[in-house]
Amino acid sequence: MKFHFEYLGPIKNADIELGDLTFILGYPSTGKSYILKAIYHSLLLLDNKFQEIVKEKITSSLQTDIDNLIIAIKTMEILAPNVLYLPET
Repeated sequence: MKFHFEYLGPIKNADIELGDLTFILGYPSTGKSYILKAIYHSLLLLDNKFQEIVKEKITSSLQTDIDNLIIAIKTMEILAPNVLYLPET
């Protein structure tokens, strides 16, 4: 995953690509903590957005299933209004 930073603390311009294991090294007060916090919060925002998208898709899918079930029940009521449908046990 690639990140681009501009004017972040003492860092004027930086491109960082994260690998499986990435080390950020440098002298004191050169912006290492700024970079780590920015990456952490960026990933946190992405994770939250991903969770929202998944929740939205699940909710949409469930709503579609519920709508289809309501249509099926109404169809059964129209086709056989005097029949009592019991669930299988």
